[in-house]
Amino acid sequence: MKKVLAILVSIWCPILACGAANAQSSMTKNELHSFIEDIRNGTVEYDNLEGRLAKAIRKRQKKFAKDFDDVGQIEEIYFVTTETGRRGRGDIYVVRFEDGWYLFAVRTNANGRLAFLRHRPF
Repeated sequence: MKKVLAILVSIWCPILACGAANAQSSMTKNELHSFIEDIRNGTVEYDNLEGRLAKAIRKRQKKFAKDFDDVGQIEEIYFVTTETGRRGRGDIYVVRFEDGWYLFAVRTNANGRLAFLRHRPF
């Protein structure tokens, strides 16, 4: 498992170099869990997101909710690492659902708002 995570992290780390300036990581496992459930339930607090990310989530919320519904309930969230890119630090998590796994890269800005989110099934 650790070898697979290391490979995935090496693929995802360059992705963390894009996003909002002056970003720093601060999202916890519980916050990520809540955010996924908010997406699933259509109760996302868009004021807690950076403008571009809020716009993207609004546009795709139903698709994301369906994706998360398809894999079932969250069983475990694993913190993998914090990576530093050109524009700040971001955290990488692996989320185990009942019927699948997702890799998440997240970053918050200096004000604590979610500035970057990328997720992919694997």
